[in-house]
This record gives sequence, C-alpha cells and structure tokens, in this order.
Amino acid sequence: YEVFPPNPVGFGGKFNIVGFGETNENGEKVSRYAYRLSAPTALQYASPWIGYAIHQVATIWVLYRAFKQQPKYSMQFRDFNWQMLWVQIIGVLLKYIQQVLFYNGLSETLPLGFGTGTVFLYLIVVMIMYIPVRGLFFGNGANWNWTKSCTDFFRLYHGFFIGIFIINDFWYHPFESTVGHLTGILNDAMLLAQMVIIYMPFHLNKYWCLAMETFVMFHAALIALNRDTPGAVGAFGFAYFFIFVLTQMHGVGWSRLFRSFLALVFVTSILLVYGLRLQGEDKGFKAMVLEVFLRIPILEYLTIFFVIGFFVASKRLVNCFSNAVFRKVVMFSLILIGTAICFMPLIAIFL
Repeated sequence: YEVFPPNPVGFGGKFNIVGFGETNENGEKVSRYAYRLSAPTALQYASPWIGYAIHQVATIWVLYRAFKQQPKYSMQFRDFNWQMLWVQIIGVLLKYIQQVLFYNGLSETLPLGFGTGTVFLYLIVVMIMYIPVRGLFFGNGANWNWTKSCTDFFRLYHGFFIGIFIINDFWYHPFESTVGHLTGILNDAMLLAQMVIIYMPFHLNKYWCLAMETFVMFHAALIALNRDTPGAVGAFGFAYFFIFVLTQMHGVGWSRLFRSFLALVFVTSILLVYGLRLQGEDKGFKAMVLEVFLRIPILEYLTIFFVIGFFVASKRLVNCFSNAVFRKVVMFSLILIGTAICFMPLIAIFL
C-alpha cells in the first residue's frame, strides 16, 4: 500500500520525501501532500515554479493566438495545433527533467486543497458549459434561461480556464509510479492532448469528452484503494459515480434503458459495499448517505450554482459602466475573485 511512514524515499529511492503521517510541533497530524522533499534547497523549491511558468505561459499564448483567429473546425492540423503539440511535448520533457534533478512539484508551496481544487474547478467549468446539452439533474435544466449567459461564456472561454487548471495540476504532483499518480498522469495527458486538437472535430467527440470528464471517478477510487483509507472509496469513487448518474450520462444520447441500467449498477454497488460494510464496520448506510450523496456532490452542485449566480451578478455590475476597457478590467478582477472564492472550501477541507 501507499501508506508510508515519515521520510521514505521517492522516485525510485533517489529523494528523501516527507511521506504520510506528517505531524506538527504538537504531534498533531498535518494534512499536507505527502510527496514533498523533507529538506528542499532553494533551487529545489523554485524549480517547479520556473518550469510551470514556462509551460503555462506558452500554453495560454497558443490558446490565445488560436482563439483570436476563430477558425472553423477542420481535420487539418494547422499551425496552432503544431505549436500546441510542441508546447506540450516540451512541457512534459521539462517536467521530467525537473523531476529527475529536483523532484519537487508545486505541492511544496501550495496547500493540498489547491491541488484538489484545480481538478474540481475544471469539472465545474465542464459541468456548466454542458448545461444546454444535458442539464444538471437527470437531463433537466437544459432549457434554463437564467444559466444561458454563464454557459455561453464558458463555452467560449473554457479553454483558458481549463488550460490554467490542468497545467497547474500537472506541475503540482511529482512523477511517481503509484496507481494514484499513474492514473492522474494519464488523465492530465488526455487533457493535454485535448488542447493539441483544438478546433478539430475530435475535440468535440462526445465519448472522448465524457471519458476525460469522468476519469476522475476511477482515479479517485484507485487512490483510495491504494492507500487503504477506510471510507475514501465511497467518499470519492462512488460520489463521482453518483454525479455521473445524476448529470453526466445524460448528454451522450444513450437510451433511457441503458441509462437506467447504469443507475441500477450504481445503486447495486453502493448497497453491496455499504450494506455488507466492506469498507469497515462503521461504514454502513449512514456513512453511505454522508459520503456518497452529501459531501462531494453537494459541494460540486453548490459551487456550480454559486459560479452561475456570481457571473450573472458580475455581468450586471459591469454593464453599469460605459467605458469598455474599464468594464473588461472589472470583469477580469471579478473572475479572479470568484475563482479564489471557489478554492476556499477545498483549501478549508484539507487544512
């Protein structure tokens, strides 16, 4: 299992890392990312930020250049596709070289909730932009007029938000060979590939998009299983499975019979796991309600409604100003404030 005592070795024994079980000066367990160097030098501390800055700026630059052109979707691999391909190849190689030499990720500086929050907010952006296609609750909500301005905004600018969230997540974690890291790297790789094929038909492929969006369900469950954390499989894997049944499976065009079958698989799974208390004697039906239906799903849907409400209110405020440049500055500032607010619950959970 992945349950390490303090000061294990990382990256095949090359580095001395903190590991799980970290405590503060009072002997209390600290909720920090385990794969951090126990005594980083200044260069080891700064190196992931240098690599991240290069990778992030280059990605946003190519996205902006392609966005300004507003090209039609085409099977042709155009200049911005080639540029994005090279940016991602160089970014991955740069990350690997930095890892071999210095190991550390952004997790040395940023809290655990930030690493979780970038993926969480990526999912929020996707959920909002797909509201016109699949709604939010069993296919309902696709015709909500009050969400239209926000969904239109994210459908237009989602690439910039996702580009920032995913590149940050990629540099947050060091490369390790645990099942949790490998599935996370695979998910990031899928999203980096999605950036390469911008304005190409496969970028819109509904099965490919669904696979990227729902991969977190398997990734989260495998991390929990790998670490032998009681209840975490339900709190993460089944919670995201519930979101899949409630929202994500309704925008693909599957028949009602097939969706009912998937819902039945979900219900049967949680009843077996919690009914037979396979995660421990204290993980019965009461824990099922809390872990599967309340924690992550409520936080995710509340965040969606907050983002939509905050956007609508911000847009109304911005429209009060006549100067176009000032309106853009205010809107950009409000987006930063709204993003920071969305991070706060995740950071607070992992304090």
